[in-house]
Amino acid sequence: MRETEALVALAESDPEAAVRSAREAVALRRPDDPERLTSRMLLGNATAEAGRLDEAAALLGACVDEARVERGRDSPAVAWLEHSLARVRLARGELAEGTSLLQHARGILLAIDGPTGFRVATIDLLLARAAAAARDFEAAIVSAEAALAGLEAAFGPAYSDRLTALAELAELYRLTERHADALRVNRRLLAVADAYGLDLDLPGLLVNIGDYLCLLGRCGEALPYYARLAATLAEHPPDDPGLLAYSLQGIARAHLAAGAPSQALPLLEEARRKLRAHPATSPAIAAQTARLLAQCLRSLGREPRRVRALEAEARTLEPRQAERAAFAPGNRADTQAGSNRIAPGPSPT
Repeated sequence: MRETEALVALAESDPEAAVRSAREAVALRRPDDPERLTSRMLLGNATAEAGRLDEAAALLGACVDEARVERGRDSPAVAWLEHSLARVRLARGELAEGTSLLQHARGILLAIDGPTGFRVATIDLLLARAAAAARDFEAAIVSAEAALAGLEAAFGPAYSDRLTALAELAELYRLTERHADALRVNRRLLAVADAYGLDLDLPGLLVNIGDYLCLLGRCGEALPYYARLAATLAEHPPDDPGLLAYSLQGIARAHLAAGAPSQALPLLEEARRKLRAHPATSPAIAAQTARLLAQCLRSLGREPRRVRALEAEARTLEPRQAERAAFAPGNRADTQAGSNRIAPGPSPT
């Protein structure tokens, strides 16, 4: 009963209530009760959720040590306890320790479940995060792809961890400049969001898809995505006017790629007006807009003096880019599909 209350509290994002219920569950178990280990693991996970990582590491570390002695170092119970402890280690920035625990746990579960078992996939997803945190993006991609394969075998398209794996792969592909792979994954996320009515970051996905198409030299194909972005933002105005200007800029880029500068011109003029009305907006977007507007005017054979002024404006703005453009591919890839919470997971068995 107390374990159920703790799990419900975790699901409701009330970790302190979960800690209280889990602590009561441990107290109610006899010392020789084999289920006491499950209650203690739940207490450790709830404590981690409450942000007390040192205390959680001590609780879960004791559980791992006890399980190794009582159930054998390579038992499934040890594997899942190591998984829980690894999550805490990673949250504390102890990447080597967390990765070592995950690799041992993966070996145990791989022998039981096979490479596409959902428990193996869950560990692969954590290994991907650990590798990414260590800046080993290629290793992270291998683990994330393995995680996705396992999650796809076990769960439906809208399952949260499956969406999380897709989102993390999209970011890894961005970091390694694998634009075609990033485009494919973002399109999959958009398809799932549309099919299941999920509350993902729709503007971010539309920006990513449009921008990756342009990076791949297929900007003409981006028109429906930028147009949908503009329509979405017109219905739900963003806090940052730069995103609305960016949607207009995207439609204009698609028209330019299709050889229609006359259709691009009014969109770029409107985007520039919006940006000039809010000068604090990202200079990267303003620089891109000025450069595209100059390109558009040159294609139409108009206003050569203004073309030169716009190009000078773009050069002035570009050195002010302290960071990448706010809406560059992948920078809005957070799908809100899953969570990095230290979840309770299956019970030790």
